[in-house]
Amino acid sequence: MPLLSVIFKDGFSDDHAIVRVNGVKAFDRDNLRTRPERDRAAAFDIDVPPGLVTVEVDIPTRAQNLVHSLDVRARMSMLVRLVPGGGLRIESIEGVVGDL
Repeated sequence: MPLLSVIFKDGFSDDHAIVRVNGVKAFDRDNLRTRPERDRAAAFDIDVPPGLVTVEVDIPTRAQNLVHSLDVRARMSMLVRLVPGGGLRIESIEGVVGDL
């Protein structure tokens, strides 16, 4: 099975994040805070079935929710950012981004 790395990057400050992959909770953590020395707030890897995968990211502390679908055939990374003004942005990249 391909590996999906989910990396919480910019904008997090004592936030709660929940991630569901294909409807199943894969991550649930309080107090996410972007650490400048690591350039991220948190990261995790999950094995996913090859093909279309639906990832839902919920940030209840900011009333933000976004559903992102991606076609996973090999190792992928998904970057999650909170942008100024309160938006949630997700970017998918083939391969791995930095060390987890």
